[in-house]
Amino acid sequence: MFHFVLKSGIIAFLILIGIAVIGFWGVSYISGMLVVWIPLDWTYESSLYNVILMIFWLALCLVIFKYLMLLGLNPLLSMLSEKIERMTTNNLEKTYQLENVNLTLRAIRINMRNLMKELFVSLVLFILSFIPGLQVITIPTLFLIQAYFLGFGFMDFYLERHYKMKETFQLVYQHKWAAVMLGGIFMIVFALPIIGVFLAPYLATKTATQYFLKGAKA
Repeated sequence: MFHFVLKSGIIAFLILIGIAVIGFWGVSYISGMLVVWIPLDWTYESSLYNVILMIFWLALCLVIFKYLMLLGLNPLLSMLSEKIERMTTNNLEKTYQLENVNLTLRAIRINMRNLMKELFVSLVLFILSFIPGLQVITIPTLFLIQAYFLGFGFMDFYLERHYKMKETFQLVYQHKWAAVMLGGIFMIVFALPIIGVFLAPYLATKTATQYFLKGAKA
């Protein structure tokens, strides 16, 4: 299993570096643009505005990183999930190349749909955050949304072999708090210096696969 940890970590690290560079360059540009667009005087001097902007900019960078990572690691983590299932059940035939192509196309469709949903919800939360007092609701909600869709992505590495797209959306929603916990654990492990970027994708895929193998039902 070590090569899965190493390969997924390297790919995730390269994607993270790219997003970090773009994020660092873009935050000052976006900040200046929003100050002009938002018709509120306090945005020019308010530290709260800067905090809100930074949180949602980091959230946006995390969203972009998340989906690039899920798509970039899809073939590798799908193989990992399949290997874990074969080792656990001893009755799953190996997926062939044509099936892998179909699963990759399915992953692209699911992740693009989730991306659109998440961006829309995040935009609504961002706008609501400029209403004084609502930050105590919008910021935690943003974290839950991030965690849910992240957990969804890792759950699908198992579900893609057993369920159609519509069934997958229904099943993950039924296990939404498990998805939130999985996504939250991934973010915590990923934040660990150096080792996090290598361990988090592997552990999240293994945990999601074992979660359904050990009896989670629709």
